[in-house]
Amino acid sequence: MRKGLRVPAAVFGAVAASGLLAASAVRAARIDALSPTGVVTDAPFPGARADGAFERPEVPGERRLVLAEERNPFHPERRRGGAFSLGGEDEIRVPQPPPRAVASLSGTALVGGARDFILCQSEPDPWRIVRLGEPCGALVLVAVERGRATFRDPEGDDVVLEMPKVGSN
Repeated sequence: MRKGLRVPAAVFGAVAASGLLAASAVRAARIDALSPTGVVTDAPFPGARADGAFERPEVPGERRLVLAEERNPFHPERRRGGAFSLGGEDEIRVPQPPPRAVASLSGTALVGGARDFILCQSEPDPWRIVRLGEPCGALVLVAVERGRATFRDPEGDDVVLEMPKVGSN
């Protein structure tokens, strides 16, 4: 582009932008005229008429809705019924055994011999280092392998905890 055309092109661009801005401002500030009744004459949604009334379409469950309104459960004249039951409450409930003592395993260290240890936490206690033969909550550490720890619970059963795989959560 030659130097002589830069100024007129810039002026033309500024005038065009100003014209578009003015036209937008006029359209934004314009108030649409309403009909004398104050009702918009265009039907804004299905079922609306030009005079502003609404034609209610037939709804399949409308009859049930009317019946439900007539049988209002919160009406003051309605009496309280008998005891409410969901059913299945007469079944015999079998007591569940108490949950086993659980610990969370975070890391294992194989140093050699009886010096192996783990980093674990039982539910109410904070994280701590536990060596072979030491308790972690109600469990006693009896063996350590790579990524795995074996505990003995108070009943004498073995509980094996494995470290979670990276990215499995």
